[in-house]
Amino acid sequence: MYKERDIQAIATKALFRKVFNTEFNLGFGSSKTDICSTCLQFQEKIKFETDIAKKTKLMTSKQVHSLQAKDFYDVLKSKPAGVITFSFDCQKSQPLPKLHDQSTYYSR
Repeated sequence: MYKERDIQAIATKALFRKVFNTEFNLGFGSSKTDICSTCLQFQEKIKFETDIAKKTKLMTSKQVHSLQAKDFYDVLKSKPAGVITFSFDCQKSQPLPKLHDQSTYYSR
C-alpha cells in the first residue's frame, strides 16, 4: 500500500498514459484514414492466400482497383466552370467506435 507522499509523487498524467498504453493495450488518437471496403477485402484475401498464382491475381486486382480510384479522385479534383464547392469541418463530431471501413460507418 502506498503512503500519501508516494501517491502524490507517482500519480502523473505520464504515468496514467503509460499504464493505459502498456497494461490495458489502449491507444489515444483517431484513425488516420478511411479504407475502401474493396481494398480491405483485397488486403485480407492477400494476407491469407497461400497459392502464389491466386495471390498474384489478387494483388493485380487490388492494383487495378487502386488505379481506378486514383483516376476517379483526379476527376473529382477538376473544377468545372460555374460550380461552387463548399467544405465543412466535422472534426469535433467523432462517433464511437472508430471504424476504418467507410461502408460500415455509413450503414450504421
